Amino acid sequence: MVNVSIIGAGLAGLSAAYVLSQDKRFQVTIVEQRDRVGGRVHTVPINGQMVDLGGFIIYSWYKEYHRLLNELGLAQQLRKIPLHDVYYQIDHSDKYYTEKQLPFSKKDTAKLALKMAKPILEASDVAAPPLDNFGQQTGSAYLRSVLHRPDHAGLYETWSDVVSQGYCYPPVDQFKMSFIAPFIRRTHFGEDVAKWYYLPSGAARLPLALADAITRAGHSIQLNTTVTDKTKLSADYVVYAQTASCSYTQYYTVTVRSYTATNVPHDPAWGAVFYLPNHQPLQITSAVNLGVLYGPALSGYVNLNIVVRDPAAQLSNFALPGEIVHIQDWPQTMPCADEHLVQAIRDQQGQAGRYYAGDWLGAPSMETALLTGRRAAERIIKHLV
Repeated sequence: MVNVSIIGAGLAGLSAAYVLSQDKRFQVTIVEQRDRVGGRVHTVPINGQMVDLGGFIIYSWYKEYHRLLNELGLAQQLRKIPLHDVYYQIDHSDKYYTEKQLPFSKKDTAKLALKMAKPILEASDVAAPPLDNFGQQTGSAYLRSVLHRPDHAGLYETWSDVVSQGYCYPPVDQFKMSFIAPFIRRTHFGEDVAKWYYLPSGAARLPLALADAITRAGHSIQLNTTVTDKTKLSADYVVYAQTASCSYTQYYTVTVRSYTATNVPHDPAWGAVFYLPNHQPLQITSAVNLGVLYGPALSGYVNLNIVVRDPAAQLSNFALPGEIVHIQDWPQTMPCADEHLVQAIRDQQGQAGRYYAGDWLGAPSMETALLTGRRAAERIIKHLV
């Protein structure tokens, strides 16, 4: 029997374990420091409805995600996401725009399309994009270089930052283009909001189903267990599927009731709002209308994503527009990796029986986590053969 230890029970670790659990040669043990599986996919009950506090959008191009949903019998639970009216704030006025209403310069659009077409098309593998197509530039630096605006690239840079921080990613002057490119490749070439899906009963259904399949196959998951550099693992192979040694954004997801913010578009059916970053220690970067997403039971409930730019800032001192129902602290929300780290880890895959998986290895997403986990398991199987 070949023993495999997997560090981390997020999507990457569960994906690796699930693949290995189907091969009778392996005995798998997952070690997780939290008291639950799923990592940054987390669902909690609010007013009788399961509500996602972490990742929940399932894009049509999430091929591995959809494959697993089908295999685990969850695909029939998928629903088209009802958040069609997504608004963006691009200046300090009270005006909000849908993506189609944004006043992009046709000249800038043409320049970017011409320059970006080839490297963007090459970024087809969301979990292992090319690392040298953008000169290791951040999103901001790349936009400025293409548009020949050294100080700021105008609306494209502003909107990119609004979207990035609204989705809890790093600011675009820190987020590397190598890891942004696969999103552009997927979401702007053939993708449409009408093709987005979600699980109304909660995105945690997938990690829970994976964990159930793994344990039913005779493998183990140890929760509330911490592994350090000094921990000795008696395993033939180890998959490291925990957070990486790079910086991460820090966010709170706060559910409020009776949302009183005045800066919501005058549209009772608004789905989500992405706010202009203001560089304060704490700031609401996006809001999701839970009543539209989950139904009348959550009418008036909103999920707020609040970025923590200063670790000393206290949420208790932050004026929240509504009655707090639930607070989820994400001390390590989304990775801000660089090409040097990712290349170094790619080079180390398989050395001394160690393998690595996680969304930080590519464009950070649930799909990347699942793919890197599966690929780590496949490398182990190939090495054993």
